[in-house]
Formats: sequence, structure tokens, C-alpha cells
Amino acid sequence: MLLDHATGTASARVRNAIVPRDIAGTLEGHGAYVVSPVGPPRLWGMIAQTAANAIASTPAEPLNTLHTRATERAARAVQSLRERLIEPRLTLDAHVAIAAVSNNVAYLSMTGGVRVYRVRGKTTERLQPRAETSLAIGHCAPYLATDALLRHDWLLLGTPESFSLRAVGSLTFLLDRSEHLLSQTLLDAMLLPVHETRNGGGLAVLRVL
Repeated sequence: MLLDHATGTASARVRNAIVPRDIAGTLEGHGAYVVSPVGPPRLWGMIAQTAANAIASTPAEPLNTLHTRATERAARAVQSLRERLIEPRLTLDAHVAIAAVSNNVAYLSMTGGVRVYRVRGKTTERLQPRAETSLAIGHCAPYLATDALLRHDWLLLGTPESFSLRAVGSLTFLLDRSEHLLSQTLLDAMLLPVHETRNGGGLAVLRVL
């Protein structure tokens, strides 16, 4: 299955500083992931990069377990980082959304602090239950799901800030206007409000070709 994909992030304003927070990346053409750190802003980069490195370095095969193996590796990596800290009582964790795609099926792993949607035609469906907890990978099991994909379906993985009213409005507007929309174009439009508000956010966009 061929995928068109794009990933991006927007930094957050913390007092008078603009601080990178989230990381979004691809899984060597097999899918994508978003990591959002939980902890003091001065440690956001370290937490997010630790989890992202663990996800990105997970062996791809077999693809139908990549999402679970990557999540487990990220949880262990963040736990190891927490144990190495001089301040062990600090809250330090990460929210993740991972989508691995194989044979027309999306294999999904996600925590409560991120969102995953599938767009098919004019119908947008959230592929996870409304979160009953905001716990991250270090303190709860991720929600796992599979979703059968069709040609021209979209998968959107991101932090809540990436799905603001303006972002969703841009999504609807662009999909209504073009059947040949590029993932990068949609990503840029949805992240624009996040850049402007400086709330911080991460987003991955996948389209089945």
C-alpha cells in the first residue's frame, strides 16, 4: 500500500520563550507517529527525543505488531530516562500515537493525550474512545485498534491543539475543494493556527494512494 505522508510540529510559548515540544515522524514508509512529552518545559526536548528515537529504531517487521513494539520501547526508554534523573520525583512521561500500515490495515497504538482520526470522503471518524484518563505511556496501557483502509482514505495523528476549530475548518475546506490534495498542503493548513497561537502541537498526515 502506497502512502503519501507529511509530519510537522509547532513550538509552544512558555513565558517569554518559544520552546519546541512535540515530535512527529514517519516509520520508513510504513506509517507515522507523534510524541508529546509530559514534564517540565526544560525537559520537553529530552523526553520527546528519547521516546521518538525508541519508536523510530523499532524493527519494522512484522508490521502488524510494529505499533505495540514501538510503544513498549518508548515506554521503557522514558522509564530509563526517569530513573537516570537527579530529580526522580519529577513528572516525566510521554503521550504517543503510532500508526503502522500493512495490507490495507492501519495498526494503531495511542494514549489519551493524543488523537487519531480517519477521513473517508466527507466523513471524519475518531478511531479511539473519548479518553477516560490523561495518563501517558509510563502509567497506563495504550489503546490499541485496527482499521481497514480504502484508497484515498486519510489518517490524522496529533495532539489536541492540532485539531482546533480552525484546523478542522481548514481540513474540511481543503478536502471539499480538491481530490488531489497533498499531505503536506493539508498538514501546513492545519498547523497554521497552532503556529499563530503558540500553543504547541504535533501532527502526522497519511493518505492512502
